[in-house]
Amino acid sequence: MKPGTGLLFLVLLVAACQPQGQGQSRRQCQLFDTCVEVVLFEGEPKHNARLLDTVFRDLAKFQELTDPLRAGGMKRINANLRTGEWTSINPSLYALVRTSLRLYRASDGLVDPALWGAYKQTAGDPAALERLAAARPRMTDIELRGIRVRSRNPGVRLDFGLLTQARAVDLAVEYLQEMGVRRARVSAGHAARVLGEDMGAVRWKPLGKERIRFEAALRDEGGCGLMLEQGRFRAPDTTRTEPALDPASLRPSRRHGAVAVIHERAVDAGAACMALLLAPEAERRRLARRLEVRAAAWADENGAVHHYPDTGDRGRLRLGGAMPPQRLAQAGIAVPNGE
Repeated sequence: MKPGTGLLFLVLLVAACQPQGQGQSRRQCQLFDTCVEVVLFEGEPKHNARLLDTVFRDLAKFQELTDPLRAGGMKRINANLRTGEWTSINPSLYALVRTSLRLYRASDGLVDPALWGAYKQTAGDPAALERLAAARPRMTDIELRGIRVRSRNPGVRLDFGLLTQARAVDLAVEYLQEMGVRRARVSAGHAARVLGEDMGAVRWKPLGKERIRFEAALRDEGGCGLMLEQGRFRAPDTTRTEPALDPASLRPSRRHGAVAVIHERAVDAGAACMALLLAPEAERRRLARRLEVRAAAWADENGAVHHYPDTGDRGRLRLGGAMPPQRLAQAGIAVPNGE
C-alpha cells in the first residue's frame, strides 16, 4: 500500500449511484451516509468497470465492518469491549483502531472515537452525560495485541464518525495504485484524493452563514482538507449534522470558522481538521507539527485567516470568507474567482 496523493474535504450533494460520464469512467454510490464517487481518467471502459466493481464491493464490506449500528462488525466489538475480555477483529478494522489510537495521542486527545460513540449513546440526557463524565472513556483505554483488542474501561464505545469516510478514500486509492491506475479521483463526503499531476484547482463554494471560500491545487504528493464549523460541522449531504465534540466539556463545540489542511493521507487530514478546529489558537501550530500536517489555513472566530507554516506549501491553499478585502490582502489570501 502506498501513501501519498492528494485529498480535499468538500461538500457532495449526490445521493444515489450514477452512470459514468462521457470520456471517463465514473461511478457514484451511497455509502457511509454520503455519496462515494470514483472517477478514472484513463483506461479501457470494460477494464475500468471491473476495477470500479471491486472498489465499491470492498467499500461496501468496509461500511459493514465500521457501522456501529449493524449486528456484525462494530456492534459486536463494542459489546465485547464492555466485558474487558480479549476479542479478535477484522484486520481492516484493527488497522483503523490502531490509526485512531495514534491520532488520539498526536492530537492531545482531541480526536477520540472511543468517546464519540459513548457520547452518541447519551442522546443528550443529563443523567447519561453525568455517567459518561464519571466513566470518561478514551482511546488509551484500548489495548491491542495481534489482531485482538480489549478495553480497560467498560464505558468505551467506538464510533469512527467521519474518519470512516476518509479512511474509505485512502483504501480505494491504495487499491487503484496497486492496479497501476495513474489518473483518478476518489471522494467520499468531505474527503477526496487524486492520482495524477494535472488535476488543476478544486474549489469549494460558500455554504451557510460563514461564507467561507476554499480552493486547493491537488497534486500527487499531497492534498487538502476542509471542515466547516458552526457549533457543529455540516455532514456531506448538508441536511444532517454531527457534533464536533469538545472532549474537555463533553459538549458539542461552539467554535466558528473553517480549517483547511494539507496531508498525504485522508484519514490524517480529517483528524487534523478536527483537532485544529477544537484547539485554542495558541495550540494550533504545535498540534499541526505533531500531526505532521504539511500545511494548514484556518479562519478564526473573528474572521482572520492564519497559515501554517509561513512558507512552502501554504501557496497551495486559498481560504477566504465574508471579511474585509484589506484583511484578506494582509493575510495573503486570494479568494477564488467566479465564486
